[in-house]
Amino acid sequence: MTSLGPRTCDGLRVGYLREEPDLDGARAMLVAARCQVVRLEARSCDAPGPVLQAILRFLKRGDSLVVANLQSLGSAATALSTLQALERRGAILEVLDPPFSSAREGGKMLAARLSYSERANTGSTARAILALHEAGLGPSEIARRLGVSRMTVWRRLRAHAK
Repeated sequence: MTSLGPRTCDGLRVGYLREEPDLDGARAMLVAARCQVVRLEARSCDAPGPVLQAILRFLKRGDSLVVANLQSLGSAATALSTLQALERRGAILEVLDPPFSSAREGGKMLAARLSYSERANTGSTARAILALHEAGLGPSEIARRLGVSRMTVWRRLRAHAK
C-alpha cells in the first residue's frame, strides 16, 4: 500500500474499523469526523491485523488514526501497542466515543490505563490458555484464537506444568 489518500496541512485522518455489530453506524461516525480514508479489518482476533499494521506503517507526524471506540482496536494489549506505535511516529489516536485524543493530556492517562488493564488481563489469558489446552487444542490454534503468540502459549503451559 503506497497511498491511503490525500494529506492535508492538518494531516491525514484515517478511520479504522473492525467487523462489529453496528458497522454502518461506526462508519458514519468516521465519515462525519472528516476521515479522508476509512479502512475495514476483516478478521476478528485481538492481534493487530494486516490493515491496522499497514495504517501504522503509513501514518506520519501530524496524521491521525481515528476509531469509533477503543474496542475497535481489540484487546488492551493491541490498543496499547497501537498507541505506542503512533507516538513513535508522531501521529495521534482519536477515539470518537467517548471523545478522546492522545494529542491532549489524556494520552498519558490512557497509556497508563491500558498498561494496567493488560497486566490485569494476564491472569485471564493464562486461564483461557489452560482451558483451551485441556479441551484438546494445540498451541498454534490456542494462539490464533486468543490473539497471542505461540511463545506466550508455550510459556503459560510450561509454567503450569511445574
